[in-house]
Amino acid sequence: MTRLRLSGFGAAGQDDRVKAVVEFGFTERQARFLVTVMLHSGVCLLRQYTEFAGIVHGQKTRRYFDKLIRHGYAIAYPCRHNRGRVYHVHHKPLYRAIRDADSRFRRPMSATRVIENLIALDALIATPSESWLMAAASDPGGHRRAALGQDTTGRALLVYAVSDDRPIDVHRILQSHVPRLAALPEWTLRIEIPKYLETLRPSLEARVRDELMNPMPQFVNEVRWYFQERRARTLEHAMVDDTERYDVAQCAFAAPRYQALYQRWLKEGDAAFEAISLGGQLKSHH
Repeated sequence: MTRLRLSGFGAAGQDDRVKAVVEFGFTERQARFLVTVMLHSGVCLLRQYTEFAGIVHGQKTRRYFDKLIRHGYAIAYPCRHNRGRVYHVHHKPLYRAIRDADSRFRRPMSATRVIENLIALDALIATPSESWLMAAASDPGGHRRAALGQDTTGRALLVYAVSDDRPIDVHRILQSHVPRLAALPEWTLRIEIPKYLETLRPSLEARVRDELMNPMPQFVNEVRWYFQERRARTLEHAMVDDTERYDVAQCAFAAPRYQALYQRWLKEGDAAFEAISLGGQLKSHH
């Protein structure tokens, strides 16, 4: 994994959830791992537990996962080429115990979704954190994309796990979270990139910097006008008042940053523009 950290937000623990899962006969460490899985991915691998627990793979790990299967807490599926197994934690009473009985992570997942969620879990396990404030931020397709938490120093932490090459996703994540993060004195964005997407790192860094360091309040009126005309044209089949101005705006605002903002604006109205009126000083670490 490559980590891009941009420092530029406090947290509530999940001890009550852990205690509820301990009641099912798990140790605190095992319960804490299960809570992390249920809140953020629904699926996991044996190696992820050993990394989370800081132990070597052995009999204790095998007994733990055998127990998950034996009691019906999880289902095991063979990985590609039968190299190990993926465990899907689906037991409704477990999810009910953490007050998330209707979690989408309980449902069957496509192979693509399993890969996405395993990448996301890797990102969280690799991140030193005592608590996570929210399970995920999702794109319109419901894909799990980011988690918001607090690191061991108390600094707010947003972790975004890249799982494909769609540039619009990073803009959606930032536009969803930056307005609330910007009110805090300090926070960190961590982007986790799997090795097979390593070539995306320079592009992602550029997009993050563009989103966070280049606020454009001077363009808000024009962006608003274009969005209004675009909605009227595409959704209401209305005529554009100024075709030349519309064509110029369509070209100017064709970047993924604006496509993500348009989708957000359709849902939230002008409140979405808060995401493009914030800027600040950032520090990057590779």
